[in-house]
Amino acid sequence: MLSRRSVPYSLIACVVMIASAWGVVRYKLYNGYSEPCETSSEGPSTTLGEYTPPPSLEQFVKFRSESLSERSEYESSIGPAEASPIADFANRTVESVKESNGITHGDANHAPIVLPTTEIVTSYGTFYGLPMERFADQYWLLRNDGAIQSIPNDIIQAERSIPSEFRVISVDQMISNLREEFGSQYLVQHQKPYVFVAKSQRITQWSTRFRALYESMRRVCLTKGLNSIDIEFPLVAIVFGSKEEFLRYASRWNVSLPSNCVGYYSQRDNRIALYEDVSEWTAHDTLDTISHESAHQLAFNMGLHRRCVSSGLWLAEGFATVFEAPAFSNISREGRSSLPSARIETWRRIQGNRAQIAEALDSIVRNDNLFTHDPDLAYTVSWALTFHLMEKEPRRFSDYVHQTSQLPLGHELASVDRLHHFRSVFGRDPAQYAPLIQKHLSNVR
Repeated sequence: MLSRRSVPYSLIACVVMIASAWGVVRYKLYNGYSEPCETSSEGPSTTLGEYTPPPSLEQFVKFRSESLSERSEYESSIGPAEASPIADFANRTVESVKESNGITHGDANHAPIVLPTTEIVTSYGTFYGLPMERFADQYWLLRNDGAIQSIPNDIIQAERSIPSEFRVISVDQMISNLREEFGSQYLVQHQKPYVFVAKSQRITQWSTRFRALYESMRRVCLTKGLNSIDIEFPLVAIVFGSKEEFLRYASRWNVSLPSNCVGYYSQRDNRIALYEDVSEWTAHDTLDTISHESAHQLAFNMGLHRRCVSSGLWLAEGFATVFEAPAFSNISREGRSSLPSARIETWRRIQGNRAQIAEALDSIVRNDNLFTHDPDLAYTVSWALTFHLMEKEPRRFSDYVHQTSQLPLGHELASVDRLHHFRSVFGRDPAQYAPLIQKHLSNVR
């Protein structure tokens, strides 16, 4: 087990923005949820995704200030709510980030913010990026392409901050790097925010699907009041021409995959990798997997989630599962089902059992054990709860999402704190949502 040293306070400006990149890895190392892919027959694994890019400090302070102002107005209209330690921390974080960068009240949108590049000299070469975390045996650095560089401490010879400002890799340079990596057999195509790598001329079909999901998530953020940021790192999606190529690529990166894996989202390099098979192109499970993994990539890169904390799998997995449904994986919802096909069978099996639903809801909010013991049930109730809150209580849901995204680096909420936070935002126990969800979903098609 890795041990963690505290981050110097002087790095708070960087840490608050970029810490999320290592959090899910830490969470997976400590808690055992290390399955790296979605499976085509057993439903999604418990993989959360990989990386949250750093929003600019101006964006961070601005959307936090706006959110706090809106919540103040909202809470005054519904009466005082139980105090939330998460909301308290979020408020303090904004002020500490402002203070550490010399920002006074009122000038946050105009202050020049510079993130200095860190240089790590090792016996195998020199690495550049933003410092993320130092463990007992390794140092984590965020590279300019969004990848996480893990450097063993015993090979580090020198470390220093250099005057050069940290800048995200340009699209042209990313394309050049990918062409060099994959060779002339693959096509590389840019359609913001993605850079696609594919062997097939059907790259346009793939790019259309990914772009549709991106536009859908942007629409959901706008209509549901979810605070999101502009995507800063190019999102790489690799489509292999065969399962064999896909497995060779995963093996090269030491990713162990089950036999029925059709795609995964890598925490190491912020890439989605999958393969196309003509016989499986229209298969619902394959498309659901792609939508689920892509939703993770987008949500974490748009700042909706932060991976530096273990605040609960239900929110990240429930949110990604929502986007498996045709109504959310496409730009237009009109005439499309809001039910994810992989969850329909399980939901129909339990929809009449209020006690089972209530027990499962209480379980996923308190801890993540159900994802190990009964993952199909865990994903289904996580989807049901997330979908219900998004549709019926969007203001509270937005506040909850935003508060969890502002937790401090490495923070792990205890079971009692997770339950307390849920109650403080939504005003009721998770189990009390069972009848509300039953009624709501009975009318959803």
